[in-house]
Amino acid sequence: MSVSSYKSLEEGIYKPTLYDKIFRNTRVDRFIDHIIIFLVLVFVTGTFIFLIIEGIRQRIVYIFIALCLFAYMYCEIKLVKYYRKGELESKFKKLILGLGFSIVLQCAISICVIEFHV
Repeated sequence: MSVSSYKSLEEGIYKPTLYDKIFRNTRVDRFIDHIIIFLVLVFVTGTFIFLIIEGIRQRIVYIFIALCLFAYMYCEIKLVKYYRKGELESKFKKLILGLGFSIVLQCAISICVIEFHV
């Protein structure tokens, strides 16, 4: 075999990542995963925009809350990216889920604080 044909055979081999080994990576699972990510991103983006607008109108502290929310979301996206590549072990799954839950909780509490002036 020539070197070029050997490379083409090697490129065709499927090497599952750690994410694929832990979770069944079927079409339905990926679809559900994308729907959940989309809903969370819409919720976080809406809260971020709402906090910036209210921070400009009312108090500057809302802008700092929005920046903290953005920083948490950036860390979460990076962790999920590395986890899907297989660079993180499965024990980080609970950390990623906990961080995602805390982001959604922070969004809900921020909206409640602004709306009900708690």
